[in-house]
Amino acid sequence: RGEGIGHLFHASLQAGDEWLADDVTSPIGFSTAIAVDSLGRPHIAYLRSDDYWIGYAHQDGTQWLVQRVGDAGAVGYMQTQFVGIAVDMFDEPHVAYYDASAGALRHAVKEAGVWQTELVDDDGDVGDYPAIAVASDNTLRIAYHDIGSAELRFARGVWGAWHVAVVDDVFASGVDASLVIDDEYHSHIAYASYSYTPGHEAMYASETDTGWNI
Repeated sequence: RGEGIGHLFHASLQAGDEWLADDVTSPIGFSTAIAVDSLGRPHIAYLRSDDYWIGYAHQDGTQWLVQRVGDAGAVGYMQTQFVGIAVDMFDEPHVAYYDASAGALRHAVKEAGVWQTELVDDDGDVGDYPAIAVASDNTLRIAYHDIGSAELRFARGVWGAWHVAVVDDVFASGVDASLVIDDEYHSHIAYASYSYTPGHEAMYASETDTGWNI
């Protein structure tokens, strides 16, 4: 819009049902994801259009603070890059992202002001459409797409220790995932399957103590 073309914006609903749009940063951010911390302040992860690094923006109460995510480097290209973000009990941001240059799912966390990144899964070409959530015990869950096998995968763990499983192995499942965790630490995933004709089918998977119901 006007002089804001090519910028990343954040919009928030104000009193009186009016929307306020903030110009967060330039260059433009693609594949955006947002989470809110305990103070109600937004955290945004996105793909930078100029260098294809993962970008991170945080509203500290007075201004937007913008930086690259750790040592992620150039992770791919706009058409295949997706990110997810969540904030833990200590208000630290966690970013799940698809590293298209390596065909891998990675996790980044900012602790004490410093970004660290790690590999979660590189078995095949995996990791796009990631959705990340943090349980009340501060363990992490990530739902994501296996591009090579065209199935829905799920990773659970903490820094340095991840368990990966296949949730839906029907071919052409697992894109556009979203993820929440209930009070009993069970994960719930909404996603799309394009194995049905015509078009995509909306799918829902719920975790139990013994597996998944789809």
